[in-house]
Amino acid sequence: MSGQVMVTFDDGTEDQYHSCLVLTDNGVSAVVGVASKLMGTPGFLSIEALEHMKDDGHFICNHSATHPWLGKGAEKPGLTKIEWKDVLQDYESAKDELNNLGFHGDYLMVPFGTWNIDGEVGMSSILEKFRWVRMTIGAPLPEQQGLWTVDGAKRLYPRNYSGRSIGITAAVDIRDKSRTERWVRTAEAADALCVLVYHRVGHPVGSGQDITWEHFLSEVKMLTEAKERGVEFVLPTDLVPEETK
Repeated sequence: MSGQVMVTFDDGTEDQYHSCLVLTDNGVSAVVGVASKLMGTPGFLSIEALEHMKDDGHFICNHSATHPWLGKGAEKPGLTKIEWKDVLQDYESAKDELNNLGFHGDYLMVPFGTWNIDGEVGMSSILEKFRWVRMTIGAPLPEQQGLWTVDGAKRLYPRNYSGRSIGITAAVDIRDKSRTERWVRTAEAADALCVLVYHRVGHPVGSGQDITWEHFLSEVKMLTEAKERGVEFVLPTDLVPEETK
């Protein structure tokens, strides 16, 4: 029994460059979702930084073009609701741009997670256009596709899970500092796959899912110790290989 872990970062903020450098030093590769139209703007990763991260073994993928909001779930101050067809077009625009840059535009980590997919119809259409999709709660197993709703729970997945839609197991959060370690150890005991998501790193005191640098270093220590115990760290293409052209 060893278990698997996938480390993911949402949003492509500039702090994630330094976070990934530390992971590289400890032999861990991460999945970094970037909003293509935000690359190189203040506070976000530049193309040059992303290329360096790719060379270090990190997996640069699609997190939309503009981080659009479908209007579901809690209110998002400063954001305007847009229609599903426009959300999907935004995802596809980023797909083309990121693929042209040599990144993985066909692999999508949905902004705002499961709430930003328009139900079963949206789920079906998104899987027609993308090779792999990471959501948040309620990601359906293939046999659950027709019964899917956005309500659900975070969960582990079978080892080497090859389903083309996947959710997360745990989001790192300053309010529950041991959450990720509990899930990693559970995955290890069950020989299952655990999907972690990180957001901003370097908040002065921590705020929800935006964590301090000290907290992140403790996470790296936990992940490194898991790796030393035999836990395997995986990327999307380890589970769902790219299509043969």
